[in-house]
Amino acid sequence: MCRMAMAVSSKRLGRSFINQIVEYMRKSSADQTVIHEHNEGRQGEFRHGDGWGCTWLNSFGHLRFYRSLIPLYEEDMDELDKVFSHAADSPFFMIHTRKASPKLPIRVEYIHPFVRSTRLGQVAFVHNGTIQEYETMGLVNYAEEILTNSDSERLLYYLVGRLEMHRDDDIKALKNAIENIPMGSTANYFLVLENPFVAYASANYTKTPKYLTMHYASNDDTIVISSEQMKLTGLENWNTLSNGELIKIDRKDNQLSWKKY
Repeated sequence: MCRMAMAVSSKRLGRSFINQIVEYMRKSSADQTVIHEHNEGRQGEFRHGDGWGCTWLNSFGHLRFYRSLIPLYEEDMDELDKVFSHAADSPFFMIHTRKASPKLPIRVEYIHPFVRSTRLGQVAFVHNGTIQEYETMGLVNYAEEILTNSDSERLLYYLVGRLEMHRDDDIKALKNAIENIPMGSTANYFLVLENPFVAYASANYTKTPKYLTMHYASNDDTIVISSEQMKLTGLENWNTLSNGELIKIDRKDNQLSWKKY
């Protein structure tokens, strides 16, 4: 189980905006924000301390990423100044704090985002949840590409394979894929394609809705989707992404558009 957030804008996000997201995620990873099913009556104990990572677009429009085994709430922000300065110049930023699924190791290669080369080009992926019996999920073209014993990485390739087969109807492909994952699984995810830039945000869970419900807020030039509602300048009105819903975000020629399905 994890916490994650993604921002996409028609313009550079700016350092102040990035700082607001990161600061909230620091508090969230330390279990200092909202009450939910896992921390009711013991807030502060349900920490996301198994590492964290973020990704953004560089000046050439390519995905860059940073991952760390240090819990985000223990990081020295001064030492990360260059990371967040680069992210501030990007129109896209995604961050994930990890609470490892049972029996999975705490190693850097298991930290999200997963950034991979695929037939669709470079992609970035983060996941909140656990896929039950993930070994049974059929993979298209990518079985030999898996680098970890991670349910999240397998989910990434499972989704990319089906998206690759049905680019003419990407929404149907992604929704049908989720409908056929093993029962009892949780699959909140963000999937980002580098070129042309497209981002998908999907909410899929079977229990603990307070913890797993996704939220989003937008204005004329920016949309943010997050595990929790944040206080962000210019984005005060938050909405709920219903279970089973998916948001597709397009950004082309400095124009932003998005739609919920």
